[in-house]
Amino acid sequence: MTPEEVDEISAAGFVFMHNIGLNIILTSTLLGMYCLAFYISLYIYMKKRNAGGAKKAMLCVLLCTFILMLMFFVSTVGSLFEHVVSLPHAIKQSQGQIYETIISWLSNIIALIADSVIAWRAWAVWMDNKKVKWTLLVLILADIGITLSDGAVDESVLDHHLTINAIPLDCDAFVLSLSVNVIATSLIAFRAWMHHKSMTAISISIKRKRSKAEAILLLLVESGAIYALLQLLVIIMNELEVKKGNVSIQFEFATAFTVLVYEMAAILNPVAIFILVQTDNTYEQSFHLEEILTLSQPPQSQHTSGILNDPEGTPDDAGHTDQETDMIGIGRIDSGAGVHTAMSPMMIVAEQEAETQ
Repeated sequence: MTPEEVDEISAAGFVFMHNIGLNIILTSTLLGMYCLAFYISLYIYMKKRNAGGAKKAMLCVLLCTFILMLMFFVSTVGSLFEHVVSLPHAIKQSQGQIYETIISWLSNIIALIADSVIAWRAWAVWMDNKKVKWTLLVLILADIGITLSDGAVDESVLDHHLTINAIPLDCDAFVLSLSVNVIATSLIAFRAWMHHKSMTAISISIKRKRSKAEAILLLLVESGAIYALLQLLVIIMNELEVKKGNVSIQFEFATAFTVLVYEMAAILNPVAIFILVQTDNTYEQSFHLEEILTLSQPPQSQHTSGILNDPEGTPDDAGHTDQETDMIGIGRIDSGAGVHTAMSPMMIVAEQEAETQ
């Protein structure tokens, strides 16, 4: 066997491993995970009798991402046929490029949706601060502009077989997306620290657990941090590819795997956070009520239970329920007369939305 034949067999094995192991198996796993998460989120949404405007907007986002996920899977599987040119039913190379173009645009749109959801969360937490809102708006508009430009350049490269290197623009898009995520997550983290400080100040002599608002805010911070690490890893690998020029097949496979994991995180992040918050998996009591019975509160004002214990809520004198929808659109904060609710910034946001509805 000649060295040329060995190289051809090695290249064929890499293409087979890339198509089967990366594109088909991982993409199918992503589709299955998202379909399950999407079904759970729809079930949770249908169980809610009074869904606020933010939750309805979040439902529209989930529907859009579900459609994009189906299109991404179909395009990924369809693009595999362009590598199998010897089969009688193989598609033409031009048709394969159409699938590649669709995948490129879908990836950009999914990234934009993920960035918009992250900025939306920070906007909701800081809705009373105009400087923060304007900063987030400018970042999102810049992110949209760079991402659309990147998609247009990628399409030109695929359609006209250009030799220009589009990777630097890809890096710019990733860097701007990372900036949006880091700034928005930092703003949420700062709000979480402010809330923790205020809750600690009023509970010096009381044994206290993490409040519900703290749990939600920390969940948003943790998810944003993990997403930022994936973005940073993609940027590093793209920069290495730019500097090295001709990279090995193994490095190309590693880069493709990292990008696919990043896309999985981008599309699963909104629906995962929605489910975790709505099912109360992050909620804890703020205080041990048995230690403050001297306050002599009536039974209906002592509850701090979440959605699992009181799914319908109890209306107050103004007609509002104890479980109002927060402006983040992925959860709710108890706005009843519980002891811990008075100092929560997130609960103030919930009450403001309830008054406007």
